[in-house]
Amino acid sequence: MKKAVVLLQVLLVCLMVVAQAPDKMSYQAVIRTANGALVTNQTIGMRISLIQGSVSGTVVYVETQTPMTNENGLVTLEIGAGTTTDQFSTIDWSKGPYFVKVETDPTGGVNYSIVGTSQLLSVPYAFAAKTAESISATAQPSVALPPVSEVRNNTATLTGLVNGKGFSTTVTFEWGLTPSYGNQSTPAPNLVTGNQEVFVSTILTNLQPSTTYHYRLKAVNAVNVSYSNDKTFTTQKSAAQVSTISLTAVKAFSASAGGYISSDGGSAITDRGICYSTNASPTVSDNHVSNGGGVGSFSVNLTGLLSATKYYVRAYATNAIGTTYGNELTFTTKDGVVPLTTTTVSNITGSTATSGGFIQDDGGDPITACGICWDTLPAPTVALPTKTVQTVSSGSYTSALSGLEVGRTYYVRAYATNGLGTSYGNMLTFTVAAIGTRYDNGIVFFVDSTGKHGLVCAEYDQVGVGNGIAWSNGTQVVTGATGTAIGTGKANTLAIVNTLGAGTYAAKFCYDMEPAGTWFLPSKDELQLMYTVVKLNNYSIFHGYYWSSTELNASQAWEMTFANGTGLFTDKNDATRLLRAVKEF
Repeated sequence: MKKAVVLLQVLLVCLMVVAQAPDKMSYQAVIRTANGALVTNQTIGMRISLIQGSVSGTVVYVETQTPMTNENGLVTLEIGAGTTTDQFSTIDWSKGPYFVKVETDPTGGVNYSIVGTSQLLSVPYAFAAKTAESISATAQPSVALPPVSEVRNNTATLTGLVNGKGFSTTVTFEWGLTPSYGNQSTPAPNLVTGNQEVFVSTILTNLQPSTTYHYRLKAVNAVNVSYSNDKTFTTQKSAAQVSTISLTAVKAFSASAGGYISSDGGSAITDRGICYSTNASPTVSDNHVSNGGGVGSFSVNLTGLLSATKYYVRAYATNAIGTTYGNELTFTTKDGVVPLTTTTVSNITGSTATSGGFIQDDGGDPITACGICWDTLPAPTVALPTKTVQTVSSGSYTSALSGLEVGRTYYVRAYATNGLGTSYGNMLTFTVAAIGTRYDNGIVFFVDSTGKHGLVCAEYDQVGVGNGIAWSNGTQVVTGATGTAIGTGKANTLAIVNTLGAGTYAAKFCYDMEPAGTWFLPSKDELQLMYTVVKLNNYSIFHGYYWSSTELNASQAWEMTFANGTGLFTDKNDATRLLRAVKEF
């Protein structure tokens, strides 16, 4: 069975309800379990006996009651108001001493397991003026608040004195921004015993600087709750809290930097900004840019910087305490070199061509001019007159080369100029192979759009007048050489040779010319262009009819007379036709 303890020696209160002979006595007791825990808010069974003479004397009155304890384990009842067969009013109080014997069943029944006996030291008549409230008040804990011992910008030490008046007393500090408090802190010690003043203290942390706080001390024992008066303290001012948060738009001579002030430390920010230097840990004694006052984020522009130089940067904030610096960041200004590439040369004619460039960025300083430069010697520069001048800050641009000479090899580079100098792109080369010029052992009669590739025809006939050659080797079959357009002659020639094989015939004759496999019999349109460009411009001499590599069927192929540029399909075995080989470059 659970044991309990009845505290009679302190809380037994005997008093008269009226000033005459009493018919009731007030009685209080605190009920605890064997391990000292309070029995709270619980109905208990009690048997009260009044004994005359001694502890083992005559029992003059017995009654039972089933009161309920309160939240502090305290039970309050009136002796004389219980269930009894005795007469409380007939007790002769003058024939003392008298003792009160209390038997308790914590479960609310009649199995009384706890017995306590105490002497009535004064008869009720002598204490009629004392009330239960006044006696109870003598057991209420006392509290006192000395001044706060130490207050800083974000901490404070609270102290107090507590007397539990003989009871186990729990101590708590209540604190907050208003007298409503809202926060609690457990001091050391937080449990006070005995009947003397005990010093208690606690440290409050994470407080706001320059802020007034309210606090009081609370003490609770089995009898009552005591509070001290409300007191206040004000935390000290502190340095501002600032951080360096960004570095952007880094150029050759400028950059942007930012900071963030999360707390003013309890006093107004009178100045904030960014300080910077080529040495670590810059201060406001070095270069700095101010941005006014206040908390929150801010940014400034740093100008007048040196190119290709490493800088150290810190945000700063100044308040009544002084100047505080944020974390340090670094950046290196750009060196002014513009990253760019040269665009492939195209549209090459006898005197002109097209190129250009692509600018990735300005190298840290605005571009004042760009274009291309070219020369017949490597590494052309803007010092040459052969250049274009444009104004493009970034991205791609196109430029036209002029004044070129046929047969010459040129070197070309894109360029871009800013305040730090001129940067160049990769170098390209090209050769002007103009129509009608001698090139690669032939006469140029076609140049494609790149200006780098085309067709040349042999300078002389491969089979001259009186020495004609047949299109076929005597075998009349379809070879698949049906291409007519410019650029199909080589494929036609390979189809003919692969089909007819060995023998002496037009396509095989061209194919075997040195270097082998590079020369071929021109297609219908290639032969027509050769007539238009070479014959009509008198770049070479032609005689009679010439074979093309374009066939109609198994027995006929296209031929053309260079007398007037007309042509027709004729017998592949006609051995009187002439031959002019073609080669790509």
